[in-house]
This record gives sequence, C-alpha cells and structure tokens, in this order.
Amino acid sequence: PIFTTSKVPQKEMNFSNWNVTQFTNWTQPEHGHNLTHEFSTTLGIFFILLPIIAIVCNVVLIGTVVTNRTLHNSTNAFIISLAVSDLLIAMFVIPQDALFLLKGYHVGGRISCGFKEALFFLSLPASVLNLLLLTVERYTKII
Repeated sequence: PIFTTSKVPQKEMNFSNWNVTQFTNWTQPEHGHNLTHEFSTTLGIFFILLPIIAIVCNVVLIGTVVTNRTLHNSTNAFIISLAVSDLLIAMFVIPQDALFLLKGYHVGGRISCGFKEALFFLSLPASVLNLLLLTVERYTKII
C-alpha cells in the first residue's frame, strides 16, 4: 500500500502519548515503491517530457493569442483560460505527482502535498466548466 496506517493506534483514543512525528510522517511508506529500474526510468523520462511539452505549447498558445489582435474574441478567451489551467497543472501538479510515484512519498511534506491537491482540485472543475461554457458559446454562435 502507498499509505501506511500502522502508526495510528486502533484500540483506544488516548491522545496524551502521541507525538508530532506520528502526524507528520503519515504519507511516507515504510519500504517505498517496488518499481523496477527500467519502469522507473521510463516513468522518469515521461514525467520530465510531459510538463516541458505542456509548458512550451501552452506558453506559445497564450503568446500567440495575446499578441495577435485578430484573435481577441470570446472563444479564444475560453481557450486562454484552459491554457492557463493546463500550465498550472504542468508546472506544479505533474512534477510533484511524478516524485511521489517514483519515490513513494511526498518530498515536500504535507504542505506541499496539500498545495498540489488544492491546485489540482480547483483547476479541474474550472477546466470542465470552461469547456462547458466554450461549448455553449459555440452552440449559440452556430444557431
């Protein structure tokens, strides 16, 4: 299992004998992941290339739309919003997920993990809503 709960007492809820390390080490497994070297290398290469490609493509897209006045319309505003969301995911979420997958624990600790999860769970519904609004906007333009 990725998360271990062996340090949390199961029988009695006596908080007087707990210390801080029982709460701060909950994301670190006892033995790490048992990934083969080849699989870890392949995942590492994939998780290095994926954010780089996503960052470059989204920055080019944002730069193109911002600098070209003929592209300033409502449809492209939705596309820019999606690109910004993808950019945040590529810069902050994917690298931390890659480290967690390869190392077996969150390198930055609970605060970094919480920031990553909050960013992901705020960005995902925003992207879905953005796609919905883009679809409605395109539908109203056609009809």
